[in-house]
Amino acid sequence: MKEMLDREINRENLKNAAKLLYDTDYMVFFGTALGIHRDGDVLLKDDDVDLLANSSDYTNIKTQLLANGYDLPIEVEGVFCQYTKKVNGKTALLDFYFYNDHDSDHVIEKWNFSGDYSNPSNYLVIPNSILFDIKTMDYFGVKLKIPNDLEAVCIWLYGEKYKEPLKKDIDYDHRVTNNKPEIVYK
Repeated sequence: MKEMLDREINRENLKNAAKLLYDTDYMVFFGTALGIHRDGDVLLKDDDVDLLANSSDYTNIKTQLLANGYDLPIEVEGVFCQYTKKVNGKTALLDFYFYNDHDSDHVIEKWNFSGDYSNPSNYLVIPNSILFDIKTMDYFGVKLKIPNDLEAVCIWLYGEKYKEPLKKDIDYDHRVTNNKPEIVYK
């Protein structure tokens, strides 16, 4: 199991990535989007920072992060990368999920909760309307990129109980059903 990090470590990791990637159309996603919407900050205890970007930006993102002190221990080219960097003596994780166009109204993200990027039934088919146009917000003095409708993203990913601080694998499980997130509460 990955180490749960203090908010300050993930906050600094997110701020650093946002500064480095200011010219890239990334956005917060998964648990990071949930924290930003619900708390105005990364989640209180989380193991990583989650970002989403177009697979066409894959090489640029990789170049920027590697040139600025990040390591890349996990890489599935154009699908998912997990970058690491020491922040205040702790190993901070930056998970990058990459999407591709699916049709005029959706994009596909292949890694998600399942990590089974070779199985099309596990892909997330995400409505463009909740993602685009990407917006920016001030995040502790840094411009942070967020989805067009952050609340809709949180509801789509985490269900109607997204406002409740629940623990993954303890209070709920995630799966992909019909290319959409399904939340099963315990």
